[in-house]
Amino acid sequence: MKKGFTLIELAIGLVIIGVIISIVIKGQDLIKNFQYKKGYIQLKNWINTYYIFLDRYGRYVGDIDSSGVIGDSNVDNVKADIINMSLSRPPYEIIGGNPSNTLTVGSLRFYVFFGYDKYFGTRSDTGIRRHILVLCKNLRCDEIFSDKDKAFLSYLDKEIDNISDGRQGLARASSTRGYRRYRQKWIMNTRTRLRYRPYSSPSVRMFIYYFEGFPF
Repeated sequence: MKKGFTLIELAIGLVIIGVIISIVIKGQDLIKNFQYKKGYIQLKNWINTYYIFLDRYGRYVGDIDSSGVIGDSNVDNVKADIINMSLSRPPYEIIGGNPSNTLTVGSLRFYVFFGYDKYFGTRSDTGIRRHILVLCKNLRCDEIFSDKDKAFLSYLDKEIDNISDGRQGLARASSTRGYRRYRQKWIMNTRTRLRYRPYSSPSVRMFIYYFEGFPF
């Protein structure tokens, strides 16, 4: 006749299972942290490309007509400018053999654009022009970010501004839709004043980085 497990044996078994679960969870956290840090490095590469181009050519990347504004005319082309830089470590990814303005973090993928905040960036504006980098979920910049997307974007915000509420500092979260006329040229502008939201908001669809800072 077979004997059942004693209470001590069951307790030991539960402890072992708990240890295994703890190791698995810790391993998943380590993988996520590694992916997040890699994604942040990719974002910094896009940001640095803006400044490298300005230093090398004396104009803003994509500003083909040298108007001082990225994406204010149909000749502007961020994609062509970045590809023609022939950087040893370009910011874009290669998908299907072609350069892609994507930033991939594990199972997450974002599209990267340059442009300007219309509220501050029009030629008639008396304020300071604000060039921006935009992360979107799709090429139209109209898809709402998932909770996993916003967790990563909140991480980026914290790395950039030491705060991750989406409404302060250089990095912002917005529910505004982008003006996507030149999206194939990796340009995304805004046509209305941006509405900033916390990452807990269900309507966030754009992550925005201000190159020249923010007035308030």
